[in-house]
Amino acid sequence: MITIHYLGNEFIKEDSLAIELAEKMKARYKDVVFKKIETFDDLMSVKDKYYFMDVCEGISSARLINDIAVFENIRSITSHDLDFGFFLKLNDKLGEVNKINIICLPKKTYDGIEKDIDNMIKILVKQNEKH
Repeated sequence: MITIHYLGNEFIKEDSLAIELAEKMKARYKDVVFKKIETFDDLMSVKDKYYFMDVCEGISSARLINDIAVFENIRSITSHDLDFGFFLKLNDKLGEVNKINIICLPKKTYDGIEKDIDNMIKILVKQNEKH
């Protein structure tokens, strides 16, 4: 079982896609827990394997990123992002990030996004089963 932590702000349309998709995915995946990050303390309590979903600028389709350096080159838009980026950098420097997986979402939804996210989640679940 994996937990995908998602960030976003339901009151800002271009930052709400992760929340909307997580709610839809909860019904599809009984072996995946979707947990909303509400505060920096929530973020700091994430341990072990890191699975996240967040909205990012500069992309037109969903992407699965597993390298913090690559994620740093994509600009996130949520109000949590300063903390999220800080969290990732800090834990990477401390050597506490063994494996990171971030589902990066574009600001706007598109036809097929749910299928793309389904495929990414299936990849993450399969990878987790191997380890």
